Parts: sequence; C-alpha cells; structure tokens
Amino acid sequence: MPKEDLISVLLVDDNVTFIRIATRLLNSHDGIAVVGAIRGGEDALAQAQDLQPEVVIVDTSMPSLPGGLGFIGRLRSVLPDVWV
Repeated sequence: MPKEDLISVLLVDDNVTFIRIATRLLNSHDGIAVVGAIRGGEDALAQAQDLQPEVVIVDTSMPSLPGGLGFIGRLRSVLPDVWV
C-alpha cells in the first residue's frame, strides 16, 4: 500500500508497555502506520506538529501531561483536523 494511503497515528502515553503493544497491533493492520510514539509532556505537541498525524491516541491522565484534556484543545488548535 502506498505510504500516502496509510492512516498515520501518533501515540502519546507514559506507559512503555502500552506504546510497544499498541504500535505492534496498529502496524499489523493494512492501512495504518504508527508514525511516532512519545511519553508525554510538552514534547507531544511539538512532535504532533512535526509529524502531522491524522490520528492521535493520547492518555489524558499522565502526570507529565499537565491539564490532560486541555492538551487535546491545544492539539486541536495547531492540528484542527486531527482525530483524537
């Protein structure tokens, strides 16, 4: 499948095991590509802007991501079409 036909996904979670398992599961499906995984914090917003994913899967209760749900609002302000 051509790269442009893939749904790009960014994972944001402080649980390394979740990131590893989710990456393996998502990448095993045709049409989906995990383009990045980050353990939270302010880097998550910068990473999302750099990678421009179509979907962001985010753990909103991470201590390193203050405001949890507020992060989603900030994410949508820079990537208004992203699915969360």
